[in-house]
Amino acid sequence: ASVTTVVVMVLAVLAGYSFAKIVFPFRTSLLLLILSLRMLPVIVMMVPTYILVQRLGLVNTVWGLMIVYTALQVPFAVWLLSVFLQDIAGELEDAARVDGCSRLGLLFRIVVPLAAPQIAVVSIFVFLGCWNDFSMALVLTTTEAARTMPVALAGEQSSYEIRWGLMTAAAIVHSVPAILFILFAQRYIVSGMTLGAMKG
Repeated sequence: ASVTTVVVMVLAVLAGYSFAKIVFPFRTSLLLLILSLRMLPVIVMMVPTYILVQRLGLVNTVWGLMIVYTALQVPFAVWLLSVFLQDIAGELEDAARVDGCSRLGLLFRIVVPLAAPQIAVVSIFVFLGCWNDFSMALVLTTTEAARTMPVALAGEQSSYEIRWGLMTAAAIVHSVPAILFILFAQRYIVSGMTLGAMKG
């Protein structure tokens, strides 16, 4: 989930900035196509995804899950960030270009710091979407060593007994990284909300 979040956010910031600030042919159509990929139910993509991952030899591997999660989360993150980045004033970018800032320099020195709260919000959604995923992890992992925590928790239920103590303890441990990540990102969200509140 952590690696996927980092990869998704790098791709989403670059793509979202392109859709929000750069004019190119078929921009709106391409953005709608990306958004339509997110609208597909996960259950529809399970069989083709499994066949593709199996042919790549990545079933029961962390790499297979990371690639699939990245492909699933990028459309959502790109769409959200493209909407957020449209609100950044174009005058700031014009001033940076006058000072000789390149397009990438403009993105990482001006746009990313200004959009840090929005990036933090999207990263929380992406992280939780990967961390709590059950369906894809169930399909792509068949061994105990490769299973994620939600799938392992479901495996503790059987026709004869439910290990309530073990499931409760594992669920608490499973929630700790997500809570820590949200607390870490919340600091950037609050700082972004209060930025400039005391300026005249």
